[in-house]
Order: sequence, then C-alpha cells, then structure tokens
Amino acid sequence: MATTSFGAMRGLLNVKFFQTNFSAMEHRSDIKKDNKMKEFQRILKSLYENLIMLELYPRSQIDLQVFVLESDGSYKSAAFNAVSLALMNAGIAMKDYLVATTSGLINNVAVLDLIYTEEKKQNCEFVMACFSQSKNIAYLSLNCNKINAKDFKNLVEMSQGSCDQISQ
Repeated sequence: MATTSFGAMRGLLNVKFFQTNFSAMEHRSDIKKDNKMKEFQRILKSLYENLIMLELYPRSQIDLQVFVLESDGSYKSAAFNAVSLALMNAGIAMKDYLVATTSGLINNVAVLDLIYTEEKKQNCEFVMACFSQSKNIAYLSLNCNKINAKDFKNLVEMSQGSCDQISQ
C-alpha cells in the first residue's frame, strides 16, 4: 500500500533535473528546453522508483537533484551514471543500478561517448541505459532521421559492451 504521504508504507522519491542556461554550447528556447528537462525528469523518476527499495524507507523522502552545470555532450548518460553513483555512495538500497552510454553515427561510423561537436556532426544519437546485473535495457533513446538495421544492431551491441565495461 504505497501512497505519497509521509505515513506511507514505502518511501517517496522526489526527482528534480535542472540544466543551467549557460551549460550548453548552444542556447535553446526556454520552452523547448523546459519540456525536454521535464520529460527527462519523469524518466529518471520512473526508472529509479523501480530500482530503489523504497519499502525499506517508510515515512521517508529521498530527493534526487541533478544539476547540469556544464554540458559538452552526452548529458543524459552522464545523469544516469551520476545518480547511480550518488545513490550507491549514500548507501541507498537498490535492486540493481543503471549504467548508461551515448553513441552515434558520424559518416556511417559508430562512435561512443559523443562530445558536443560530434553530436552536431552526427546522423544519429543513441542513448542506452542498462541494468548492471541483468544487462537488460532500461532506457533507449534513438534520435535520427533514418537508420538501417545493420547500423542499429551495431549501435546496440557497441552500447551494451560499453555499459558492461562501465559496470565493472
């Protein structure tokens, strides 16, 4: 029986995701940026609500606040990795933890851990977050006009290999 009050049988997770106006090389419109931040905030909350053992923290609130002060690319995967590390460091019990990576295609060549200039050159951006133990994919974001099955398979395999290396 989980409710959102402090009298709940399980804890409450509160997530805030902020990206400063000066963090990125390129300034976007505030409305578009706000919508993207709110959507990513919902994704973080949804994923970590299922990972954190909130039943061990009744009548408690866990606040996750992610501030992007400087972004030279791959901020989503950096946020996933930072949250997982912060929760582990704080001793918060989790069923598993997430590891994430960003990859993309530049001139039909798969590249890992894109920086801002590579993100602008790329044909495709691919963000993947995997569970460290089960290796299952928890989050997948593909932003490109079109991609063939071979390139998609290469990005998935390369990203899963990278997530495996990060989790070790």
